[in-house]
Amino acid sequence: TADDVVWTYQNLVGLNGYTKRNDKLHIVESVSSPDSDTVVIQLKKPAAGFILLAIQPILKQGFEYSKLNANGTGPYRLGGYELHQKITLVKNDNYWNPERAAKIPTVEIHIVSDEAAAISALQSGQLDLIQKVTAGNAKSLADKFKVIGRPQNMAQVFAMNTSVPELSDLNVRLAISCAVNKQEVIDGALDGAGDIIYSNFSPLMSEYYNDKLTDVTPFNLQKAKEYMSKSAYPNGFELKITVPASYPMHVNAAQIIASQLALLNIKCSIEPIEWATWLDQVYSKANYESTVIAFSGKLDPSEILIRYFSTYKKNFTRFNNADYDRAFTAAETEVDQTKRVELYKECQRILAEQAPAVYLSDLHNNVVMDKKLMGYKQFPVSFYNVAEMYFD
Repeated sequence: TADDVVWTYQNLVGLNGYTKRNDKLHIVESVSSPDSDTVVIQLKKPAAGFILLAIQPILKQGFEYSKLNANGTGPYRLGGYELHQKITLVKNDNYWNPERAAKIPTVEIHIVSDEAAAISALQSGQLDLIQKVTAGNAKSLADKFKVIGRPQNMAQVFAMNTSVPELSDLNVRLAISCAVNKQEVIDGALDGAGDIIYSNFSPLMSEYYNDKLTDVTPFNLQKAKEYMSKSAYPNGFELKITVPASYPMHVNAAQIIASQLALLNIKCSIEPIEWATWLDQVYSKANYESTVIAFSGKLDPSEILIRYFSTYKKNFTRFNNADYDRAFTAAETEVDQTKRVELYKECQRILAEQAPAVYLSDLHNNVVMDKKLMGYKQFPVSFYNVAEMYFD
């Protein structure tokens, strides 16, 4: 009902005494329902991308969450939940659309952090599908299983903390950008399973992707040395690369980049840390010098670009550029789609020219499954439609 929508948004935004649950909806001023069929959401200022942020699950008024009291009207209902271990979905026999009803009666989603353990479970028949398999392992499984590997709208980057003295020097950052051989990183760290990118957008972002950036900082060691000679650190310096130890593709990429930067007399040390520590020290507190990480794509381009906005609390590169802030702010409120796209492309060009990060690749998501499993589709966001899957 309209009252359910109002209640849900008031909870998410933190209106009428409720605790705020979603920072992305801070732009909402008020939510009301003038009648039973209408909901009015008033914004604090124009926001062209709000329609994408507004895609939220609606809860019944007064809903209280518990492990087995999940809200939803989809083709499955929650059958069980074990924290950090397993989620069980059971076919919803009362689903409103019989033509799109679930085909598999019960689906178990297991949380398996170790790839070797996941592969073993697949081979023994305990699992029917595993995702994010390294390219080498995916190739070795291709004879007995179905393998699908595609770009996943995820940008792997070598990010630099621009508040670090050496990395605050634009010539140093440009030198690093030109010294990194992205294809070598893809081949060595990802077994070739990645596509080179030139901004923090994947080409899967289609009309928003700026495809005119290949000439900004191409791999060119001679050019890199020229930038380095013009910097305040022509003789090089020491640089620490902090990486999440649980992600081999980032650790391996860091090792390759370290060897490439040695040609500029930048002596890199690699510091692997736990994922929770990385989130706290690197992403939240910017207590690092450089890192390798990958960011998932979003439906709204602003959610990707805001990471470099000067006052954004999770701007962990500490990038601060007035032209970028201006273009981003203008894009946020521009309702003309053509003009908005151009502003997003301008943001990407500024990032390429100012180089707060080296944009490496869109990593492929290698999915390995039972050959009899049909109906799997890969989307450019984290979404799996298991209701369309079935066994032949």
